[in-house]
Amino acid sequence: MTDLDLTVAITTFNRAALVGRAIESVLDQNRPALEVMVVDDASTDGTQELVRSRYSNVRYIRRENNSGVCASRNLALQTASRPWVLFLDDDDTLVPNSLSRLAELVGVFPRARDYPVLEFACSNGRSASPFMIATLADHLAGRVRGDFVPLIQRDYFLAEGLSYPQFRVPAESLLWLQVASRFGIPTWTETIIDVHSDAQLRVTSANYQLLHARELAEIQEYILSEWGEILVAQFPAFYQKKRLGAATYRLLANHRGLARRHLRSVLSKRMSAWAFALWTLSLLPQACVRTCFEFYRQRGSGRSGGSH
Repeated sequence: MTDLDLTVAITTFNRAALVGRAIESVLDQNRPALEVMVVDDASTDGTQELVRSRYSNVRYIRRENNSGVCASRNLALQTASRPWVLFLDDDDTLVPNSLSRLAELVGVFPRARDYPVLEFACSNGRSASPFMIATLADHLAGRVRGDFVPLIQRDYFLAEGLSYPQFRVPAESLLWLQVASRFGIPTWTETIIDVHSDAQLRVTSANYQLLHARELAEIQEYILSEWGEILVAQFPAFYQKKRLGAATYRLLANHRGLARRHLRSVLSKRMSAWAFALWTLSLLPQACVRTCFEFYRQRGSGRSGGSH
């Protein structure tokens, strides 16, 4: 499999100033992708004109209505012409010569076709070993951290009924937990993508999280509903993290009753300074909640993993 038959798919929305950099990082590879695709989620900033005028060798697909990155990624998988699909965020770049290295690593892994998803590290991705078949337990125990990029075996993936979750905000972590639970995910720490931080509104920014607090709370709650029992029994730290995350986002969305329900669940199992702090915040005006969150983020809480 040294000749990896590959589509590189870039999903984008209103990042005309950045998407060209991502495209060029693909076109400049010493081993070109057989298809380079841009799926535009109804941008209004001239993205269409830029891609069509500058990159005639790039396949451009435009959604008529903005539906979120998960819907764009599903569209890319449904329309890609090659059997393997690698996703690249519009504000990140492929490491030089990374497609050659990708083909080498997959080529020497004899069971590559046995898995619907393989994954490789972004510049902030870490795992417990240079190569592992990551299981659900590995993800829940934190043995896979930061961002990893999926290489998806398209037909196998779709035949198994897999898809990106139907959230408007990035929710791929739910998909990777599901895939890791059902199949395991061959995971390499080889870095093939450089993560950049110069986008105006990143998923991990305080402004983005304030704007999308309800959807982000729902993602935490989905994890709790799907894997809550195993979390409580085997991964209590992860369980508490998800409960506190759901409570935080519900507070930011001004859903105080739902936030306190999560906090009660945490406090019923153990004393938690964070839970008490969030409970106190739930008694304050909404402006105070938002200000405290912004201050906390400015102090640097670190980038959360799994946004790609």
